[in-house]
Amino acid sequence: MEIICLSIPYILQQLSCLNLTECRCLTVIESKAPNLSSFYFRGYMVQFLLDSTLQMKKLNLHHPNLVHYARAEMPSTMPNLETLHIGSGCEMTQRCMENESVFADCDWRHIPEHRHGYLKNVKVTGFNSAKGLVEQACYILKNTVSLEFLTLDTIYCDIRCYLSISIRCDRMSEDILVQARRSVVTIRTYIEDEVPSTVKFTILDPSSRCHVRGFKV
Repeated sequence: MEIICLSIPYILQQLSCLNLTECRCLTVIESKAPNLSSFYFRGYMVQFLLDSTLQMKKLNLHHPNLVHYARAEMPSTMPNLETLHIGSGCEMTQRCMENESVFADCDWRHIPEHRHGYLKNVKVTGFNSAKGLVEQACYILKNTVSLEFLTLDTIYCDIRCYLSISIRCDRMSEDILVQARRSVVTIRTYIEDEVPSTVKFTILDPSSRCHVRGFKV
C-alpha cells in the first residue's frame, strides 16, 4: 500500500518523536500533535503542514531544495528549536547554484529576522558556494544568541571516514571535489569571520585519506 499523505491528529498528545525515512510516495506530512519535540525526515520533497511546533526542539531534515523552507518557515514557527540539521544534496542542483554564486555577486538579500533564544547546535550538510546557503549561515550566526556549535559539511554523503577509522568515505566525482574546494574558500571568505568566539565552528571537507585529490585548507 502506497502512503501519499500522512496525517497525525491532535489526539496523539503523547507523541513526542517522529522519524520518517525514504517514503518515496509521500507528498504531504500533516501533524497536529501538540507535543512533537523531535522530527527526523529523509526522503524526497514533500509539503510540511506542521500546526503545532512550539515544542519542537530537535529537527533533522534531509531532502532536495530544502534551503527555502529552512529560511522562510522555520524561523517564525519553531522558536524553541535547540538542534537543527539540514541536509540538502541537490539544492536546485549544485551546478545551477553556481549561477548565483557569492563569487559573482555580493549583494546580500534581506532575510526577515527572528531571534532564536534556544538554538544551540546547527549542521548543514551539502554546503556549497551558493548565495542562499551563505545568507542562511550568516542569518543563523546573527540571530541565534545561544548558538554553541556550527558545522558546515561541504559534501553530501552518508559515509565519512571521520566517523570511524575502519571505514572510508563514499566515492566522489571530480566535479564534487572541485565544488567542495570552492565551498571551503567561500566559508573562509564570507562566514568564518562572522563566527563568535563562543561558537565551536567546524568545516568538513573531503578527506585527503580517502580521495587522491583531497585537500586541506
